[in-house]
Amino acid sequence: MFKIKGSSLFFTFARDEFDSHEYWDNLIKIVDARFIDFGHMEEMEVGERDEGFIYGLSEAIRLLQEIKDSSNEVNNVILNDNKNGE
Repeated sequence: MFKIKGSSLFFTFARDEFDSHEYWDNLIKIVDARFIDFGHMEEMEVGERDEGFIYGLSEAIRLLQEIKDSSNEVNNVILNDNKNGE
């Protein structure tokens, strides 16, 4: 096992490529995230955990969840405004 001393997250988002994104959201994966750049690693002792990597991954998940929650709140406001305006 190896401890990751530095890596990067590479995000892709393709929604702007589709005119009818509501249709395509259910059919294809428009968002993707990959770990890249594993150039700095060191060997770990047997049974050792890479706490730094686990912490960084947990923070990335937390931030993405915040973005998702924030997006859902904005969408709900827009939907409610549209319903009230009819």
